[in-house]
Amino acid sequence: MKQIIDTQIIQLLNQDHESVSLRSFVKPNNRSALIYFHGIEGHSEWFSKTANNLATQGFDVYAYDRIGCGLSSGQRGHIRSINNLIKDSELIINYIAVKQYQSIGYLASCWGAKLALLLTAKLAFKPNYLILTSPAIFTKIDLSFINKLKLVYYALKQRNLDLIPLPITTTMLTTNPDYFDYLNTDPLRNRSLTVNAYIENLKIDFMAIFMTKQSFNNIDLPILLCLAQDDKIINRPKILNWFAKIKSGQKEIKTFPTNSHCLDFDAQCYNVYITYLLEWLNKIVK
Repeated sequence: MKQIIDTQIIQLLNQDHESVSLRSFVKPNNRSALIYFHGIEGHSEWFSKTANNLATQGFDVYAYDRIGCGLSSGQRGHIRSINNLIKDSELIINYIAVKQYQSIGYLASCWGAKLALLLTAKLAFKPNYLILTSPAIFTKIDLSFINKLKLVYYALKQRNLDLIPLPITTTMLTTNPDYFDYLNTDPLRNRSLTVNAYIENLKIDFMAIFMTKQSFNNIDLPILLCLAQDDKIINRPKILNWFAKIKSGQKEIKTFPTNSHCLDFDAQCYNVYITYLLEWLNKIVK
């Protein structure tokens, strides 16, 4: 596919006067847009290849970095509160909504899927569709026993800004060696979270899993779930069980024959993945 070369980086100020970074991938005359939500270690640049391909084929992409991630300001790996996450996301959504696209959808990967689900359930703005790729709603990975003890100890001591490493390796993210150097040397990759971020994440887990079950019963939203066959990070059976309980008349599951968590980096089936995304989008957005 032909690639778009120019990407605009926009800086918006949130209510706390922090800079929220937004990458836009825009092609003239596109009438549909996607808002991308990145994973726990990643940032908007990780989605650049897919964003370029989507924009080239008619779907503008706006990928923003959460506070503490990517090019946004704030302490690395820190989540102040769920409320702050929602307000920052609402800032981005409002910026895009006034552009009067015919449709606006969410595309969320890994941890970002939890945030996208939470926003869909809580905000007045409803996306026209939702794409979840390798959603970390349920995971197989966990903190080591030592790091769990540290988390409890630091929390009791109110050392909420102390960092604890994430239990994720590069080869869990992708088995494509073309990306190993990039990921291992990426200065914007978050390899740790603050104690407060871990605590807020537990709250987000509860809200994303249980609130959305009830909320989505009243939202007839097209949803596409994209999974790797042998993902080392997410708990595929639990996610499929959760997805089966969402009462949407327009939901679809696509499994790709790979063990790469990040489908955007995959060597085996990336072309199949991007082709499938575009086919699904063109079917939904008429």
